[in-house]
Amino acid sequence: MESLSYIPQYISAFYGDAFPGKPKWSPDQIPDLSQKVFLITGANTGIGLHCGASAERVTEAIEDLKKTTGKGDDRVKFLKLDLATSNLSKPRKESRLDVLINNAGVARGLGSKVDQVTPAGLNLEFAVNVLGHFYLTQLLLPILISTAASSSDGKARVVNLASGAHMFSKTGKNGPVDYRTLEGRHLFPYFAYPQSKSGNLLFSNELARRYGDQGIVSIAIHPGVVATEIARDAPAVLQTIARCTFLNPVSYGKISTSYAATAPEAAELNGKYLIPWGRVGTQRKDHLDPEKQEKLWTWLEEKVQQLA
Repeated sequence: MESLSYIPQYISAFYGDAFPGKPKWSPDQIPDLSQKVFLITGANTGIGLHCGASAERVTEAIEDLKKTTGKGDDRVKFLKLDLATSNLSKPRKESRLDVLINNAGVARGLGSKVDQVTPAGLNLEFAVNVLGHFYLTQLLLPILISTAASSSDGKARVVNLASGAHMFSKTGKNGPVDYRTLEGRHLFPYFAYPQSKSGNLLFSNELARRYGDQGIVSIAIHPGVVATEIARDAPAVLQTIARCTFLNPVSYGKISTSYAATAPEAAELNGKYLIPWGRVGTQRKDHLDPEKQEKLWTWLEEKVQQLA
């Protein structure tokens, strides 16, 4: 069976996630970002907050950031969007965008006996984690490309939050994304999140292939096994056990993201997959298949046309 051939990768991924060692790069090494513009989705909790829900929670996050940095101006702005519906507005508050961090995510299947769906009938995890970010990235590609053209290094970055959980998506002809399960309730809930993370990787890889020659640097990152709220719907006992055993502080989750988004050397990592804490890692080999990448891209384009 093809799935058996991935067992060594499963084992390596688990131990690498749970025990990644001490970080060799720190956010203290972030260079001067003056005049740079960043957009971070899901910035009200978890990794998004530490890199950078309700409007009230975002306002609290912005105020906390101002207190932490000592900057009381309005350089941090809140833009409301709903990735689950792909009903995104097209605000134009900036003339450039140096870095897009596709960070928002849900893992609702962990606490449900049935997989959850959006109003349009799409699997919730895939709609938010993959389709919503695909559409947002598509809307922002023109400004990202123009920013790259005017940047000193000729680059603009897109950082896509993936996960080591992609190792547990389906294998074989119906993997890593089984399109039969994306509409309606057809997927065992615990597989919804890994499948969405496979979608993030396939999208990130295809974005790198399509737009790398226009200055777009697309990097997928696994932020590490950290105590975010993404599994807020998992049984409380599982959350408690995880926090008491192998979960790292949520502040650690910003390391790989910040490295991919800001480190000068990371500008050369187009198409790469980073693992904790900012190391180039190995993704399951079927995610590197150009046909699977293009198939997902085509499916996403079709869904955007139907829903937008």
